[in-house]
Amino acid sequence: MPKRFIRGRWLDYRLLGTLDGGRPPIVLLHHGFGHADCWGRFPQRLHAATGRPVLSYSRQDCGRSDASEGPRRPDFLEREAEDILPALLASLGTRRACLFGHSDGASIALIAAARCPELVELVVAEAPHVFVEPVTLDGVRAMTARFDGDETFRRHAMKGHDDGVRAFRLWSEIWSSPEFAQWSMVDELAAMRVPALLLQGDADPFGSCVHVECIRDASRGPVDLRIIEGAGHAPHRTADLIPSWVGAALALQQKNRREPALGPAEQGGPS
Repeated sequence: MPKRFIRGRWLDYRLLGTLDGGRPPIVLLHHGFGHADCWGRFPQRLHAATGRPVLSYSRQDCGRSDASEGPRRPDFLEREAEDILPALLASLGTRRACLFGHSDGASIALIAAARCPELVELVVAEAPHVFVEPVTLDGVRAMTARFDGDETFRRHAMKGHDDGVRAFRLWSEIWSSPEFAQWSMVDELAAMRVPALLLQGDADPFGSCVHVECIRDASRGPVDLRIIEGAGHAPHRTADLIPSWVGAALALQQKNRREPALGPAEQGGPS
């Protein structure tokens, strides 16, 4: 398994296609206790639909990546977005990427878009969190009870990790902690100017549509919001059109970057 040594830790990753200096890659940012391989066939579908290289990696404590020291801190999402992700991309010779984040990964993608806009071509945020919502905490508690009480589910959740129990506990404990209860990135959203594709299932047990609506209303960049009927927390597993939506959003972004802004005379204004 390929790995990169980033900020004192080895991170494992997967790459479809080649990073040859052409079009920026799509970087997949997994959910709270996911890993580089948790996406199933989705990377292949994205690669086929967009023609872009697709990179997924496991954050510290997840998958085959190294463990961190101690518990997660309340600013773990910000540190991933501002420190780890840019360093990983730089190590691979990539200065710009389309970020596709799911759940915690979507929050990381949004923070990166707000704080490191030069890094982000397009942000795709699936089931993002922009603050700690009561329904999210209910979902964390229910998932923790299932992890503790259902051996089959626990084995499935730990699959693909060197230490699946640690990966799960670090996620559940930080989200349940009093220190994280006041976490919010709402104030960051007004700094977003990069295009965004927002994906939210209307049957998500971990968050309501208020998060994507908040992003849409605050962002200063173009936003395409898709509420997916009947989808839960991971629409990419069930909504077959998502790869084509990402492809269309990337194509539009490329078109807009190539076309210069119209002057007053070209816009029909006074010459």
